[in-house]
Amino acid sequence: MPNLPSEAPAADSSPRIYFAPGSQGEYPRRLQQSLIDAKLLKGTADGIYGQGTAAAVRAWQTGARLQPTGSVDEPTWTGITRSPLPTAFERMLQVTGRMEGHGFTLAVGNFDGAGLTWGIIGFTLRYSSLNTILLRAEEKQPGILAGAFGAAEAEGLLRLLRAPGEAAKAERMALANKISLGDKKYNLAPVWKEGFHKLGLDPMVQAIQVEVAREGYFQPALATAQTYAMTTELGMALCFDIHVQNGGVKPAARQHFLDHGGAKAADEGQRRLLLAQAVASQAREEYRKDVLTRKESFARGKGTVHGLAYDMAAWGLADLRMA
Repeated sequence: MPNLPSEAPAADSSPRIYFAPGSQGEYPRRLQQSLIDAKLLKGTADGIYGQGTAAAVRAWQTGARLQPTGSVDEPTWTGITRSPLPTAFERMLQVTGRMEGHGFTLAVGNFDGAGLTWGIIGFTLRYSSLNTILLRAEEKQPGILAGAFGAAEAEGLLRLLRAPGEAAKAERMALANKISLGDKKYNLAPVWKEGFHKLGLDPMVQAIQVEVAREGYFQPALATAQTYAMTTELGMALCFDIHVQNGGVKPAARQHFLDHGGAKAADEGQRRLLLAQAVASQAREEYRKDVLTRKESFARGKGTVHGLAYDMAAWGLADLRMA
């Protein structure tokens, strides 16, 4: 089998920008906190890379005798934060996580048939990724679920999570329906909403969420990227987002891709666009426009999703081949 693309971008002769105004999330927040600690930025680290952050970056770059662009290349990142540059996977996770809109802490009810949905890319009870995170957290730190939900609720939840078989799956979904509130079942009963929020703030639980995102979504996306000859960061990010939002490329979507000349397109940009359109064509009708807009943002490198304009280069994802 050919080697799969790694997470390291290929070398470039010009300085590569990884974060710039317009990006949001954990890595801009870390950048801001380091600038605040260095007394170059005032206020709180909100994770939104705006003009104030850009001015602070320029001030640091001037002091370090680097070109004062206000955007972050690798020397700027490592110099300000004293930490390694986030990997391509971590940068992809930040973009898809922002589009999902949950962060590490938000949990919602059974509004879409997934049972419960929680965490950085919307891990679900129905498809077991949420289950995996909760069980790993309890294994690493016994009692953490009781501390979040209360002893009685945690005991019942753990029993259901550990039980095998279809009957247990039905019981888990019944619990999700019971604690989901409102006509659309979007909200959760307070003890559960607050408990998931508390768990999501725990650094260990956040690390587990990232670990499960890598195992359950990024690793399969590597194989999808190989299947569709996606070798760039944007192509890999598209495949990752497809696995998160759509569960992978379904057979009907693959046929749509082939019927529209996807296999014959020599240019990856065109293949990305055809794959984005193929996946969207098989989404549920009420979500089709949203899926298309989101996938084309990765395919083209720019777009607007849920009212937020994305320039993927400012989020650390470029049309560059992954080594």
